[in-house]
Amino acid sequence: MHACLAEYPNYADCLAHMESFIHSRRANEKTKHYWLNRHRNWNPDTYHQQLNAHGIQCIPYHAPHYPQWLTHIYHPPLILYCKGAINALQNRLFAVVGTRQPSMYGIQVTQSICADLSAHFTLVSGLALGVDAHVHQTALQHNTPTIGVLAIGLDAIYPKKNSRIAESMLDTGAWVSEQPLGIPAIPYRFPQRNRIISGLCEGLLVTQAGHASGAVITAHLALEQNRNVYAIPGPINTEKSIGTHQLIQEGATLVHHSTDILSDYLEFPEKHTKPANTEKSSVDLSSEEAKLLSCIGSDGQASLDRLCEKTGILISSLLHYISLLEIKSWIKKTESGHYIRCN
Repeated sequence: MHACLAEYPNYADCLAHMESFIHSRRANEKTKHYWLNRHRNWNPDTYHQQLNAHGIQCIPYHAPHYPQWLTHIYHPPLILYCKGAINALQNRLFAVVGTRQPSMYGIQVTQSICADLSAHFTLVSGLALGVDAHVHQTALQHNTPTIGVLAIGLDAIYPKKNSRIAESMLDTGAWVSEQPLGIPAIPYRFPQRNRIISGLCEGLLVTQAGHASGAVITAHLALEQNRNVYAIPGPINTEKSIGTHQLIQEGATLVHHSTDILSDYLEFPEKHTKPANTEKSSVDLSSEEAKLLSCIGSDGQASLDRLCEKTGILISSLLHYISLLEIKSWIKKTESGHYIRCN
């Protein structure tokens, strides 16, 4: 159907020419016979009734409300299946992806950055376990729409563990897929799906990812689509940082704070100041972060050795908490290598 639609964009013309289209394909007779039988046994009226029963809408490639950014990618979906508030697809979209098994650091930076981004963009991710789930959940917690791009038909959710998050998205956001009803989770469809995640959006952020992970694949697709790509650095002693560090080495923008992203799209007086109306609260700090912060006086500065001595925290863990406080704009590093509180 999708291949025929590429040749006959009008839906009625596509159905009328389907048999001749199948005969014209370079395929063996057994394959052609299979597709001819599928076409002859397929009832479009029944299929549309099934779509309506599931609350799913179709957006053909040539429809005026087809997402504009998606039209510019290689091999865009000829039909986009959508469920929920599909008008959310007309918002400014930004993708955030990452590993399915994030560390506490990965979860914290994902939540922190997404909280800021969700005030300006509708966040897009893949509804997978791990970072994706935290992206959608953070948007929901801030009462902003979020869009999940699936690799299966929209008559199901995968993984089922994310069903509650997925259902909560539908009031203001949406699920999106290029797969028709009944298509299950098949491994090779996930990389195919990733081009839609990046293609829908103006930019893409990877918060934490290992080497050659799906998130890194999505980032490379975004680069091919001429999108801005961003990555958050992580501790050097964990494999979960390899992917983001690789992307930074390849030219992705290193994200130290949400304004490293937002300043590319919005006007801010200073790159590393928080957007207006965003207040820091010590409630957002863990006990270790609060302990570390208390050792940096409001009018003084502290070296790494001094902080290690005063807090009693191991250096590897200390660097982790320093990174979190920097990302949250509580502290910053001076040219001399000392740490001071931000104003």
